[in-house]
Amino acid sequence: MAEYITLEGEATQLGYANVPNTFKINMCGMNVSKLMVSFEGPAKPEVMLTSQRDGTVDCTYRTIVEGEYTINVTFDEEHVIGSPSKTQVKGELIVDTSKVKVTGAGLKEGKNRQLNTVTVDPKEAKITSQLQVYMEGTSKPDVSYRNNDNGTSTVTYKPYTIGEYKLHLKYMDQPVPGSPFTLKVKN
Repeated sequence: MAEYITLEGEATQLGYANVPNTFKINMCGMNVSKLMVSFEGPAKPEVMLTSQRDGTVDCTYRTIVEGEYTINVTFDEEHVIGSPSKTQVKGELIVDTSKVKVTGAGLKEGKNRQLNTVTVDPKEAKITSQLQVYMEGTSKPDVSYRNNDNGTSTVTYKPYTIGEYKLHLKYMDQPVPGSPFTLKVKN
């Protein structure tokens, strides 16, 4: 059955140190319990498998050591199509956040004790790494975000006092244009 399962994505051939690298495993309806992913190389990367609604599995790996790795993806102890795969992990990737778009009513002004939202769109910048979000201000607001199916992220914050706040949005420690955003929270 392994002969039906395929690998997809640049991260099967090229990765970057100190950042998440993700490729897809097209399972073709097979049970993921028999799927195994392993790496051979200068270090042992952290590996996380995430089942998606469309029946694929996202394989995300992260290593701090550059060099050549071999990715082994097996199903029921047989290599799938495209495995083993030689992968070159290069030095740290520098992210260009200049094309990230940030919109929403909560960007300039927030409402006290209410949920306020901001949308972050990194698609044009081709960024796939995790969004980093934090706020500072007159109180410590509740801040969270969720990744949307369309490639954007929705940031939600709920402040508990009125005043001035700063919303910091970054990818791989690189601020998006305009960050930190200064906003006023009113009643």
